[in-house]
Amino acid sequence: MKPILFLLILGLFIAGKPEIQAQSLTLPDFFHEVIRIRQNHSETKTRLESCGIDLKQLTNVQIRNLKKLAVLHSLLSSQTAKTGSVNPVWGIPYFWHYTSPNPRHSITLISTGQKLSDVQPPAGFEKYPNMAQADRTPDLFWSDFASEKPRYRYKGLADFYTFGWCSEREMAFKAIADLLGFNSVIVFSGNHVWSVVEIEKGSGQWIRADHTFNVFYRCDEPQVPTSTLGKWYNTKASSKKVLAKVKAVQISKYRLTGL
Repeated sequence: MKPILFLLILGLFIAGKPEIQAQSLTLPDFFHEVIRIRQNHSETKTRLESCGIDLKQLTNVQIRNLKKLAVLHSLLSSQTAKTGSVNPVWGIPYFWHYTSPNPRHSITLISTGQKLSDVQPPAGFEKYPNMAQADRTPDLFWSDFASEKPRYRYKGLADFYTFGWCSEREMAFKAIADLLGFNSVIVFSGNHVWSVVEIEKGSGQWIRADHTFNVFYRCDEPQVPTSTLGKWYNTKASSKKVLAKVKAVQISKYRLTGL
């Protein structure tokens, strides 16, 4: 009886594996589903109608691409550059960085109850003294986002999966935009950062997608970044190493619920 019981248990285990795998998606596949679900949402339509581009002059491909960008923007943008400003759908809060006092030091890692200032940074971020100080590049931003449960807590906010200020939000956006085949540039001017995306490669039609101040509007082709920080943001967000990590992130299908 024991061999039969063992084979029965083994069979159940093997049969269960595809079901477990079927409950998750890679991040690019997840965003393809997000776009499919949200492409005709009222928030998407509003962005298209108010983006300053004559939609009648666009091709069908350009319209589809503009919808994709509008969907991403509607889900990633905060409302203003203020700590605690959240996206109304995914609740990704804006958090100031490199200020004194730094509000990130008061964010709690829910799993341990520790403040981020007392948490060691993850592998690959060893140059930072603690988790609160780390620059949240796309691999960290999106791996946190894909967690099974919200990872962070901060007074006055609902628990959240991930967070970031302007540069971190734009790097996260650029990584996904690159994986979806868009030509995008992170623009750094003064003390602010935003993204500019070509609706279709070679079309000369560009859109400014600011994921801090909730701006989605036509613009001119951006200048090639020349500042040290501008170059770093673009290089980091589009590096093969970072994109490979982002592409490999697995996220539960259940996160599509409610979109």
